[in-house]
Amino acid sequence: MNWVFTIKQGTEISLERPWRRETMHRLVEEATGVDFNSFGDVESAKNAAKGLLGFKTESSENTSLQACSSVGHVLNEVFETVVESTLVQPTFVLDYPVEISPLAKPHRRYAGLTERFELFVCGREIGNAFSELTDPIDQ
Repeated sequence: MNWVFTIKQGTEISLERPWRRETMHRLVEEATGVDFNSFGDVESAKNAAKGLLGFKTESSENTSLQACSSVGHVLNEVFETVVESTLVQPTFVLDYPVEISPLAKPHRRYAGLTERFELFVCGREIGNAFSELTDPIDQ
């Protein structure tokens, strides 16, 4: 059976397995060349993101970026702005920052990340899942 479909805009989508699986950090790094794991503070991450997103310091366009309170939030902002629309073929985005996934369990191996994934097709999120936080102290 052929699992390739053509959508209205003429783009072919292949639903054949395996679907790509990649971390949010890696997808942002592939698209921008910037490793957000290297930032120790939120202001450095914001300054890098301003350059990536083409914002001027006083621009009203960067309100959502200025509202970011952590490197994880800045990473997510860059992901949503730069990467999401490029995920045409089915892609599982893995390992979201804990700051944007407060109800997900912390990652078993990587501090600061959660066990969460979202499925993207045609630049749109079509599925969201995570291991639910069950520790009452963490909650």
